[in-house]
Amino acid sequence: MSHKGLELEDPANEPSLDRMLKMTVAPEKAPDKAKYVKVEFEKGLPVAVNGKKMAGVELIYGGLWSPCATPSPPSWTSPRRP
Repeated sequence: MSHKGLELEDPANEPSLDRMLKMTVAPEKAPDKAKYVKVEFEKGLPVAVNGKKMAGVELIYGGLWSPCATPSPPSWTSPRRP
């Protein structure tokens, strides 16, 4: 994914981080306190966050999702592993 183009073609323009950042926020809008999570792995694959078993996209959006990242997680989720 690239953010190059449009208004950024002119180096005099400051980037509009609110529009460009989809999975995070600008440092100025980030919370002042760190958040720690425990990620569990099996055979090299992440399988749980803070003890809650999850799979794929759900693990990222359901387990590691931070409310400060964007207003809400995507409406889609991944299928469960067999």
